[in-house]
Amino acid sequence: MMTQRNLIQPEFDLDSTYEQTDTTGYDTWSKTQRRKYEEVASVWHLPLHRRVRVKLKWRPDELEGVLVLQKFPERLSSRLPLKLRVDGFDFDSTEIESCCRIK
Repeated sequence: MMTQRNLIQPEFDLDSTYEQTDTTGYDTWSKTQRRKYEEVASVWHLPLHRRVRVKLKWRPDELEGVLVLQKFPERLSSRLPLKLRVDGFDFDSTEIESCCRIK
């Protein structure tokens, strides 16, 4: 049976002066992500998160922008296609005719 005592919501102290000083979890995650990107870039020989000029096999003009990995592959094998994006345009790594890093 519900009583008045059961209906009281606990109070959370969300004081605005609270500062999170322990970033161990985030730092570990960030290092892991960076390492995963480096492994993928190394296996596929792609300059991920860098400005590039990409020529796709079926597209007459080149794309220019930051090469972004859309999704980490299930395993590291250059035989598998990567889901990539440049300047808002999505494509697979198997569609790349040429890719060069620009400054």
